[in-house]
Amino acid sequence: MIDHILNAREHRMFDVKKALDQSPLVLLIKANIPGDNKNLWVSKYLVLYFQKLMKHTCENEDTFYYESMDGPYVIMHLSDDDPEIIKRCLMHIEETHPLGRFIDLDLFHQKEHSISRGNMNAPLRTCFLCKEPAIECMRHHRHSTSEMIQYIESHVKDYILSDMRKQMDIAIMSELDLEDKFGLVTKTSSGSHQDMDYALMTKAKDAILDDLVEIFKLGLESDSLIDLFIQAKEKGIQAETHMLAATHNINCYKGLITVLGFASVSSGYALSHNQSFDDIFENIKDLSKNILNDFEKPSHTFGIKAYKEYQFMGIRGEISQGLPTVKHILRDYDRLDIHDSKTLRKALKDIILLSDDSVFLKRSGSLNNYETIKQNLSTLDMDNLDEIKKFTESMIQKNISFGGSADLLITVIYLQNIKHLFH
Repeated sequence: MIDHILNAREHRMFDVKKALDQSPLVLLIKANIPGDNKNLWVSKYLVLYFQKLMKHTCENEDTFYYESMDGPYVIMHLSDDDPEIIKRCLMHIEETHPLGRFIDLDLFHQKEHSISRGNMNAPLRTCFLCKEPAIECMRHHRHSTSEMIQYIESHVKDYILSDMRKQMDIAIMSELDLEDKFGLVTKTSSGSHQDMDYALMTKAKDAILDDLVEIFKLGLESDSLIDLFIQAKEKGIQAETHMLAATHNINCYKGLITVLGFASVSSGYALSHNQSFDDIFENIKDLSKNILNDFEKPSHTFGIKAYKEYQFMGIRGEISQGLPTVKHILRDYDRLDIHDSKTLRKALKDIILLSDDSVFLKRSGSLNNYETIKQNLSTLDMDNLDEIKKFTESMIQKNISFGGSADLLITVIYLQNIKHLFH
């Protein structure tokens, strides 16, 4: 094992030297993880998280991600700039970011040795357990590996959960703040939902966020997908209860709790098991393998009746297939800018046309009307805001709701915003 680790370190330095042949400045990002096993899931999370952070912090050209026996690492080619200024910026991040103590941001400048803190007359990094110089604690084995790893994992988990709450909030509000979206609730209109408005939707969102984070946490901390659906469903019911209490029994986000709940628990599981981004969708298939059994129940809901009459599977079908519409949009839209109303509306249009929405079908009154509305939407010029406004007003007058598609758009935005955490 030791030989493999030493070989991996030599190979990493070879990669750094090779990068220095192409760029005057090279940044090496690796996790500061004790012990022989550097390939913990938190190692990958830290490296990928700080890779994105550094892309927004430093002027960079090429970026390369590697995996090795000594843990994952990123080599980033930086633009020719003042090495001292960049190094001080990197040290500031290591010292002030909530996760900075767990990451090494090493800067190399035209030679294979990194620019050290000593070169900058800066103090040595301190141990995150006792605040003594980290190098001294390492030399004297003052703390056990398990103690340090437990501390790192605990703090990383807390940060992730806080970040996931933020990402879910951003996703929901990005959809809610979008105007002229075919009759859905906006800041200026109740649309086709006379019992709802922007303030009520915001209350509903606030009521379910913590539960959605708890669903993500279930996946993050689970050892197996088995029984994870049952646990997540209980949290989903809890979220629905909290929503209805906040909205006086008006259903604002029941469908979203289901869709984003599956995406949350699956992404949490994928993150802590070093899975790929695509595995999130495969996990959803496994988690929902019995969801179509609902169609065998007595026809007490419109969704079940629609399936028995038209073989219309709605959101259950979407989930059972691993959210194919969400995957399609993520593939076709390389990056959805949440501040770009035109692109968000185009994505919503595509979601409506690609997916089956039982609420939309119910409000249409018939399958024929449902298909006619989809046909009219397919020909809508998305660059003509006047046409969009006319179509929106028509949907409001006809009491048509695309709430199921809005839920899928929110899920697209959430998954897009966490995609950088997977490789």
